[in-house]
Amino acid sequence: MNYSKNLTIAKYPNILNLHCIPHAINLILKDICNISFANQILTKCNTLVTYFKKSHQASAALKEEIRKFNIIEPLKNLRYNSPEILSQAVISILCSCAFFDDVRVLVFILGPVKKAITILESCSCNLADCFCELIHLGASINKLSLSDHSTFHKQCIAIFNKRYNEFADPLYLLCFFLHPQYNESYWAHGTFRELLLAADEIFKKMDKTNISRQDLLYQINLYRTREPLFDISYSMSETPLIW
Repeated sequence: MNYSKNLTIAKYPNILNLHCIPHAINLILKDICNISFANQILTKCNTLVTYFKKSHQASAALKEEIRKFNIIEPLKNLRYNSPEILSQAVISILCSCAFFDDVRVLVFILGPVKKAITILESCSCNLADCFCELIHLGASINKLSLSDHSTFHKQCIAIFNKRYNEFADPLYLLCFFLHPQYNESYWAHGTFRELLLAADEIFKKMDKTNISRQDLLYQINLYRTREPLFDISYSMSETPLIW
């Protein structure tokens, strides 16, 4: 893979070499689902979904309970009202109070992944959106309660850090930095230097003169410190797509 990539870059030097953050998010999802805790919950959920899809009687009873209880814990009520139509495997899952808590924890983590993938599949998605969704996912993982699921929390953090380190790219960071909705006034010195080098490399590939490249780096530094003309507040609805 790296050999083919290097050949492509050598042949087409103007092509920007970008890591695929949507792919990174998919890998994070895959790694999380392979954790024992997540895998067990998903297996139980699959047992429930398969049963109610295959059993017309159970499916009809479930729909009636959903209607009757307005989707407020319909499965818990179902196991009491219609135990005769449930299989022993389904009853065993539904009678476990921990099951519903574990599902909520898994949804708390996988929900942002689903949202991120949906956003990144949009035709209007840009590089800043890709990086921001990766950051949002990391923030969600970090907010997971440590009290009851500390091991799962640590495993998710390790997975995210591994994939982030693989796909954190100066070009993504540059777009994130320039995006009016997400930029910050402070960047670590080393990170900001990487942004300047990435911007300079883009201008170099565009055959800009040395003076133009120097002007660009000077203007980016003004933008970072909010010096005029970069001290004006813009609408939060503005994105690079309308620039």
